[in-house]
Amino acid sequence: SIRVCMNHEMELERVAKERDRYAQIVAELTERFDEKVEELSLVRQLGDVLGSSLDPRTICGRTVDLLQDALAPENCSLMLLDKDDSLVLGAARGAFDNESAIYESAAEAVIFESGQGIASAVVASRSPIRVDDVKNDPRYLARPNAAVQPCSILCVPLLTRGRCVGVINLSDSVNSAFEPKHERILAIISNAVAMAIENARLFSEVARSRESLATENQTLRRQLTGKFSYEGLIGTSPLFQAALQLVEKVADTTANV
Repeated sequence: SIRVCMNHEMELERVAKERDRYAQIVAELTERFDEKVEELSLVRQLGDVLGSSLDPRTICGRTVDLLQDALAPENCSLMLLDKDDSLVLGAARGAFDNESAIYESAAEAVIFESGQGIASAVVASRSPIRVDDVKNDPRYLARPNAAVQPCSILCVPLLTRGRCVGVINLSDSVNSAFEPKHERILAIISNAVAMAIENARLFSEVARSRESLATENQTLRRQLTGKFSYEGLIGTSPLFQAALQLVEKVADTTANV
């Protein structure tokens, strides 16, 4: 009977371990399922955001708002690469801001020159960089006038058509604030954001070219009208004008001599 009891206890222990193992598997699968649902929901919302405007700065602002609401970092920003390979701040939002601040021109935006900071390193490598403590990373460029100095940073490139058009940057004053799941989510949406920004830029360039062409056509039309007008073709000398007036005077008569 003692042996039977021991076997029974061992069986109960085995069943308990199996139960705990299956419970852990179910918990992990549930967590992964929830993450996938969150990612798909974010992708759907992003599609709505990117399809709502053809203005690059507006796209930047709405993307930052979406990421701030979904991931809740302390700060979120989107920087665009200009023709000089400098990074110009397109939009930014903090945890306590109601909406993102959109920077319409380079004159009012924070600029990181080429080769400066972690963001420039992301552009150069075209790969995400996650830093748990910026004090241990020599690439970090501190901004003395910043209200809050970050401790952890996650920065991903915006790549489209084989080139980088900017970066998305998350930062927090707490060390190790970002996890691989944050990096995975940004990697999923970054290509779509980059393509939307590039298409919006091309659309803006085409619109400006059409406006410029229309203005040039109007100017040319005015010049041609002045050059080939009635007065320009027949002359303006007093003698010629007197002869023209005489012709106009007899044009309506029936006389043939």
